[in-house]
Amino acid sequence: MYENMRHHRQTSPAATLAAIGLVAGLAASKGYAQVDDFDVHHDYTLVIPANPSDISARIDWKNWAAAQSRKKCKAGCHTCSDSMEAGYPVPFAVGGISMPDPVELVSAPDSYAKCQSQISIASIVSAGGQTTVTGQVRGWGEAEATNTGCTKKRRKWYGYAYAEASAKINFGWNYSSALGLYLDWMGDYVTGGPLELSTDPVIATVIDRTSGVTTEYPLITIKTMEQGGVLKWGPDGGIGFLSNTAPTMMFDAVVGGNAAVPPSESGVLRITARDGVITEVNETGVFLGQSGLSVGDGSSFIFRLDAISLNPTLPIDPTHDVEVQLSLGGGGHASPFPDSAIASCSPLSELFGGALGADISAPYKDFATLGLPAELGVAHAADDFDIPEGQSLYPDTVVVHAYQDGAPAAGGPTITGAFARIWDGPPGAGTVVAGDLVTNRLDAATFNGAYRVDAADPDNTSRFIQDLELDLFGMPALPYGTYWLEIALVGAPAYGQPNVIPSPWPSASDNAAINSGGSNIWDSAVDYQSQQALGLCFSFFAGETPSECDADFNSDGAVDTRDFISFLTAWGSHDAATDWDLNGVIDSRDVIGFLNDWAAGC
Repeated sequence: MYENMRHHRQTSPAATLAAIGLVAGLAASKGYAQVDDFDVHHDYTLVIPANPSDISARIDWKNWAAAQSRKKCKAGCHTCSDSMEAGYPVPFAVGGISMPDPVELVSAPDSYAKCQSQISIASIVSAGGQTTVTGQVRGWGEAEATNTGCTKKRRKWYGYAYAEASAKINFGWNYSSALGLYLDWMGDYVTGGPLELSTDPVIATVIDRTSGVTTEYPLITIKTMEQGGVLKWGPDGGIGFLSNTAPTMMFDAVVGGNAAVPPSESGVLRITARDGVITEVNETGVFLGQSGLSVGDGSSFIFRLDAISLNPTLPIDPTHDVEVQLSLGGGGHASPFPDSAIASCSPLSELFGGALGADISAPYKDFATLGLPAELGVAHAADDFDIPEGQSLYPDTVVVHAYQDGAPAAGGPTITGAFARIWDGPPGAGTVVAGDLVTNRLDAATFNGAYRVDAADPDNTSRFIQDLELDLFGMPALPYGTYWLEIALVGAPAYGQPNVIPSPWPSASDNAAINSGGSNIWDSAVDYQSQQALGLCFSFFAGETPSECDADFNSDGAVDTRDFISFLTAWGSHDAATDWDLNGVIDSRDVIGFLNDWAAGC
């Protein structure tokens, strides 16, 4: 069971379940999605062995924000999203540089999304052929989506909210081996909320024009993940502290470990927690004994962690024509996972770590399995979820994340069919209580923007992640208890077998199952390298009332000619409910719109 990304709501007028970027709220409460604010910024002091006139600076940013009502909400609740990714040389001078202005978007009434990447240079001091630069690199964002203002009944009441921002400043200069390079790096950030990721790399690149060889030296790499709390590294009274309140989190800092950074300045600090308990503490080198934490401790902690100071010695031939580029970057991502989530999972494991800065999903640490086979009639995958005590919920939507080997992202999604069954016990032993393997429930397939990769090959783009939205309309209510969701897919025959993605953040309660040949014999899904159990990454949506169907105009639970007659009768009397395109005018276009939905059915 995928525990660490799942929450139970004990009391509420309506059940709301979340997937990455998606939130469903059924019954009287309309769709709502919120991205908690994230603020990732880094104070830096950089001593460059060059005069200001010999230093170039380049800024790159990546902003992506969206707040939208989903496709079942038409005019007045339209999609509104934007993204930017660019860079260009900027004057090397003191001052704040914000690239670009905040992305701020509005879609459905009361919905918004905004994020911003920001870079500032606070001071430049030159003396003795060295230049000291201080400043800040920052990324922040927030978003909220509601369906307020969608007056017409809709089958699915949910919105989408997403924010991601990163900023990077690249300094370049011709290197003089007589002078050293110095860096002080303090990550002063607050990333909190249901699930957020941040990635903070500092990389030195040596370009040897004489030999034609370019070499990258990662100086500092910090990755974080937290769910349900706040993870913060920042100064307090001039002293740095790392603190955490999230029950599920990761802080992974790697300094040096290569030819550019001496062993005396290198080290690893890795802390992970799952479900409120510290599950891993790894401290080496400069971080040895830093935290005072042990496996089994509670996940809330605070300890001193000052700025990271480095004096790297870059391997350079002084007789060669050499340029050094130093990249200072950082960014964050936020997705809505409210406390009401019953089953929710994000496939992302790292931001900006793939080809051209793409987000990636990689197996956790010592794991190696990339996907669980899920091809209709060949191999199916399943995992369990709980309906909270005291509730009886109608399934509405499930979102799974899949890929096909070799499918190019430029061609768009390749999954054409998705089938689901719900069991009241482990598949093969329990009984199917909802769904079948005949009805294609695929409602939407979209490119996630990320790739499923092996940790050793993060730039691989042969497995683009497809978010598959399955419509569970018509399934009966599920009373309190544990159920199993079975998934089977149909993909384009030109590419590899469809695979669903395991959770990138494993839990001791993971117990996904797989079968072969469409048989009723199920085996535990186990990572082939670590031999640890795997969990299926999916998000389950439900509500306390049955989801509505647009075409069921008379709300009798069926779509037939009676709905068409009811619509025409209401349209003839200029009933506001027949303003199908929500443009404020009742005309023939509304009839055409209704006919299209009626023909599509539910």
